[in-house]
Amino acid sequence: LGLFGFRVRAACARTKLEPTPGSWIKTAIALVLVQLSRCFRSRSAPVRIERRHFGEHECFNDSFYWWANTDQAVDLDTGNAHRFCVTTRLGFHGEQARMVVPWLTLDLDGTTFHLPPAFVRDAVPALDGAVAAVHGGSALRYECETPLERWRLTYKGPLEVEGTRERVQADLDLEVRMISRRFHYQTDWDPLTVARAMSREPWSVQFFRNLRSEHQEHYEIGTEVTGHFGFKSGGAKEQVVRVCKAAGFRDRSFGKRDWTYMRRYIWLGTISLRTPLVVAGEQFTHLSGTAVRYGSTFRHLVAGGLMGKHSCLALTGMSHMRDVAPEWHGASSQRGQGIGEHVPQELEFELEFVGGAGVSVTASRDGWRCGFLMQDDCFEVHEGTCIYKISHGGQVVIGDGLLEFGGVLS
Repeated sequence: LGLFGFRVRAACARTKLEPTPGSWIKTAIALVLVQLSRCFRSRSAPVRIERRHFGEHECFNDSFYWWANTDQAVDLDTGNAHRFCVTTRLGFHGEQARMVVPWLTLDLDGTTFHLPPAFVRDAVPALDGAVAAVHGGSALRYECETPLERWRLTYKGPLEVEGTRERVQADLDLEVRMISRRFHYQTDWDPLTVARAMSREPWSVQFFRNLRSEHQEHYEIGTEVTGHFGFKSGGAKEQVVRVCKAAGFRDRSFGKRDWTYMRRYIWLGTISLRTPLVVAGEQFTHLSGTAVRYGSTFRHLVAGGLMGKHSCLALTGMSHMRDVAPEWHGASSQRGQGIGEHVPQELEFELEFVGGAGVSVTASRDGWRCGFLMQDDCFEVHEGTCIYKISHGGQVVIGDGLLEFGGVLS
């Protein structure tokens, strides 16, 4: 009990990083509630977490997200190396997940390819139960070969070249292999950090109803991606690039998700570290994290962690979003007009992990980026590739990953 009280008081005394807690008594009560919830939310079995899920709520969302990036995609004709980035997601949503929103964006040396608007607008979930969106004779398909170990992503059909009216026929075939321990947010996050965020808010019956209603399962895992991307326009010869062990990650979530309930968030889509980062004697190869203002439930929740081959180290603190990207954090606009232009090119922030280990991060947005509107054009997601410089205890480690900003527009 003495140690418990010491941890709570020490957490409440910290002011540099978020979340900023309320009173130590509220933090202690919240910690008990979080721990009880954690006991009843065991890690999902691999087969269960990989399959499709369905819900009754109109904001139910079943999301499969993949990302990979490399500067060593080899042209099979010339042997030249190219910069290649792929982002793809299938989001099944609505009651019983009857609808699907497909995303597929590929960037090759600054030329961006994406799904035709008609595919995005008219795609329907596949009837055979596979994780796919189908439009006409084309399909974006994810196939699980071994749960939590290996997937195959394929697309054959038209893509449009961004900024032009050019349309190409594309053939994408990627094998994704999971290479790190997964970070399962509902069981691997730090309970005291969640309790600190809870304790800051005014408590009421409605507060706890909201807390229960936004139930979601979510995990992230580092990956290696191998395969090919081919495309041709008209009678031209097909250009094919080979991708070998590109750094990437997988993000999986299902449950209720009302995008407009998240007023602001910053997401460090799992960062692949080029060399392991050693913290408290453990080697970690990937880092993920998020800061989010979540309706009236959490003013500044922080979650995520370092991932190694066999273990995770949970995130306990992060610089406030307004300090990371001040213009974006304070921006607003009319419906249908994004605010991603306010995201800075270079960002600096601090992270802290269980045990008090501090990490300094410099993030440089180095290439592909994309902004898109969601939920009746009231919410914008702005994301792009990023190079991270991570400093801790005399180490300086470089990482490659995604950096995403989300926010309500007005």
